[in-house]
Amino acid sequence: MEHVGPSLLEVVRSQRRDEPFPEQDVRCIVRQVLGGAMALHERGVVHGAINTETVLVADYANLVVKIGGAGQATMGNAAIKEGDSWSIGCLMAELLTGKPLFDEEQGREEESLHEIFHVLGYPAADKETIHQVIIKLSSNNHDQETSTKNRLRELVPPEILSDDGFEVLQGLLTCNPNKRLTPAAALQRPWFHHLHAAPESTTTALVSLSQVGCPLALVKSTVNNARPKAHCN
Repeated sequence: MEHVGPSLLEVVRSQRRDEPFPEQDVRCIVRQVLGGAMALHERGVVHGAINTETVLVADYANLVVKIGGAGQATMGNAAIKEGDSWSIGCLMAELLTGKPLFDEEQGREEESLHEIFHVLGYPAADKETIHQVIIKLSSNNHDQETSTKNRLRELVPPEILSDDGFEVLQGLLTCNPNKRLTPAAALQRPWFHHLHAAPESTTTALVSLSQVGCPLALVKSTVNNARPKAHCN
């Protein structure tokens, strides 16, 4: 099995001192992660825990990354797979801003939902119903502090992410899973068309498939222009 280096989280803390990545580097990293997730989904596997701890850095100088640590990997249907898209959107936002988009310490489901809707706004069709459910379940009254406005662009402004990049981020972080970008669809967005042509390369998702009855496995998917940093600028 090939050697894989530290996690993205370790790199951010030790080598970047919690400084955000520039957009061109985030685009390079996210493209590889999307390619790895696409490879898993093509084989009916859902990773279930894509984040800065499970994305491993194989070559920091060239920004080569792998998906690893899939302790929650399961065989899943299309609806469940959209959870990986959401996770990649959160990863993308964290790399751009230097901090998690949502509070990872939230323990109660209703508190987590409130925080998500506080950033992304309530889904238009159901905002009143969802809001009232959260109010009733929560020990805190969020009635006065939550807006129905989507604040994602405020948190990830044009100064750090172009409009094409924001299209990808917003598509991955769409509350409705039926409208959320799949990894395959995200890779077709113009943000990735800015990359220079490069020889065909392979993105590898390194995952532990013990929970779906498989041994540790390498799942490979061919994705053009996916790896060398020289072709990610």
